Amino acid sequence: MTGVNAVPEPFVTLDDTTLGHDVWIRAWSALTGCVAGDEVFIGYRCRLGQARLGSGVMVASGSVVGQPGGAPVELGDGCWVGARAIIDPGVRIGAGTVVAAGAHVTTDVADNQIVIGRPPTQRVATRAATGAILVPVDTASTIRMVATRPDLYQGRWPAGSLVGEDVLNDADVDGPAPVEVGAATVAMGRRLDFAPTGGLRTGCGVRIGRRCVLECTGGLTLGDGVVIGDDVLIVTSGHDYHQAGLPRTAAPVTIGARTRIGRGATLVGPLNVGADATIKPGHLVVTNIPEAGTSVSPV
Repeated sequence: MTGVNAVPEPFVTLDDTTLGHDVWIRAWSALTGCVAGDEVFIGYRCRLGQARLGSGVMVASGSVVGQPGGAPVELGDGCWVGARAIIDPGVRIGAGTVVAAGAHVTTDVADNQIVIGRPPTQRVATRAATGAILVPVDTASTIRMVATRPDLYQGRWPAGSLVGEDVLNDADVDGPAPVEVGAATVAMGRRLDFAPTGGLRTGCGVRIGRRCVLECTGGLTLGDGVVIGDDVLIVTSGHDYHQAGLPRTAAPVTIGARTRIGRGATLVGPLNVGADATIKPGHLVVTNIPEAGTSVSPV
């Protein structure tokens, strides 16, 4: 059952799930046995099972929350779960809490906390946010705009590009040469008021693997000869967790020429990766990498 202005996108799976008003679920996400409140956002390729989501919850792309048939998970009002975070079955996350990208939460977390990392080195700190509102700023108006857009995923790749099956493109793409894009990859991000440099800029000889998620709202630049492996997630925008409403912020990512990004890596901006760098498979990258450098995952 879905509420008014609920927007489940292509390839979304909803099983025994109830959605509130103004809910936005991005492509390839799957929800089983879930209940979502109003003004909830769920990013690309998320998996949620037996989850109860309060109003204003945001779950970034690639996250895993609970599991089908598992103990219920509760996300309090105004939670933000970062990219590729994991929340185990039976865990309760308090209202207003921020779970950082790549974090793995195995025990309950109180209201208004910040959770970083994975056990046994996980850190939890109090979130001193200003403002009284927990529901993210402009969530409802953004969702209603998307629900009525006739050009969703109608973006164009440079002429001559080799694009696999089921590729979704909702990005402003600028580039002088064709690119290779693997099947079931998604690119999104346009120039917006808060991110005027948004969109995807590609050099010559760029290759993007299968099932990648390129979130280019804050601006993603790929230099000549960049190769992105399968299942890579790149995030170029975030939220100001110092404010209770979690307003969006631009976090551009620039990848230097001939850099290789391994399968399943996650890159979270703002970030600069120098030319000829190597990002290892599965690594989470949140700090700059110098020219010819190699990633060191913080988790």
